[in-house]
Amino acid sequence: MDNFRVITISYQTAPLHVRELVAMDNVLIGTFLNNIKNTFQLEDILLVSTCNRTEIYYRSEIKLNQQLIAYLCSLKGLDLKEITPFFKFLAGFDAVQHLYKVSLGLDSMVLGDIQIINQIKSAYQLSADLNTCTSFLHRLLHAVFHSNKRVANETHFKDGNASLASISVELTKKFLKNKVKPKIAIVGLGEIGSNVACNLKDYEAEITLFNRTKSKTISLAHEYNFLAGDMDELYTHIQDVDVIITAIQSDNYLFHKTHFENKTNPSLIIDLGVPRNVPSTIEECEAVTLLNVDHLNERVQSALAMRKAQVPCVIKIINESICEFAQWSKEVHVFPVIQQLKAALEDIRKQELARYIGKLDEQQSAIIESVTNGMIQKIVKMPVLELKASCQRGDSQKLVDVLQELFNLEKTVA
Repeated sequence: MDNFRVITISYQTAPLHVRELVAMDNVLIGTFLNNIKNTFQLEDILLVSTCNRTEIYYRSEIKLNQQLIAYLCSLKGLDLKEITPFFKFLAGFDAVQHLYKVSLGLDSMVLGDIQIINQIKSAYQLSADLNTCTSFLHRLLHAVFHSNKRVANETHFKDGNASLASISVELTKKFLKNKVKPKIAIVGLGEIGSNVACNLKDYEAEITLFNRTKSKTISLAHEYNFLAGDMDELYTHIQDVDVIITAIQSDNYLFHKTHFENKTNPSLIIDLGVPRNVPSTIEECEAVTLLNVDHLNERVQSALAMRKAQVPCVIKIINESICEFAQWSKEVHVFPVIQQLKAALEDIRKQELARYIGKLDEQQSAIIESVTNGMIQKIVKMPVLELKASCQRGDSQKLVDVLQELFNLEKTVA
């Protein structure tokens, strides 16, 4: 576990425009993993890239942080000196604990984020498909996933919606529950608007993005299979839209009552702008329902308070899982020796049985088979227990050498 490392850039260390520069899609991640694996002969590599973080987990005796950042920058065409200060580095227990906290939502921008575990699973699946995982990373990720299930089943940490984006999506789906082929417009693709888009990416609707920066509109629309709208056509487009979620930073109102006076189909406007993008007078339009940040914040604060109260329970589950994984990681290097010992004793048993088996009837053979099997299990139990105990003490190599010598086992790295 000591040689497990992570390179991370996240909302805690870098602003959004920097995180966007280093973010990678699955095609680029695949290129990164394959090239790094071959260049540095790494067996365990995991790369997680979301709107809030890009993280490279890897296992190596040699610290390769600078080399991996340099390759990432060359792949993305970035200036190494400008990007490096935004990265944070962890190793050993701290790296393992960080993976747990990220995966379970303790380290998320929104405490208890339920999206991140699926993003970790997708990253793990890609690593598995590309064969950049050994038993170490497989075991670690499955321990993380099991802990996430425990958190969901044993705590209220993931209950409720604790972000403006997630509550906006919840209210949108509720409003459109009985609507066939609904239309949604997301206006503004800053931090909140991008999160809303991300949370709606699997929702069946015609979703159109609007943003002052056209290139970002096109990029995000392509990523989520949405439509890219033009700000010059915004007011025409909204006439037949069912839900408008707006999060533009502006000192002036983006929408006015006149934009909706002729609107006949019921519409929901969720104003996440600060200052507000929509004046309260817009509700005078009969077909329009308006919700703003003040309406949503009470629910956000209530959910956050509940999640914060559950944090000690989540930490306890994480610590228990890490202890189990740490014990496994100490013992894993002697597993081949244990298997060899069992195989050697089984060969002796079969050789001895072969001398007498032809002289016994079926019932006698079954009895002898059962008795000798039980004897082997009891004989192997003590050295196995002692091997595992020696792993915890840190002196397993001596016992491995003795067993290999006594039973003529194949030499393995302990």
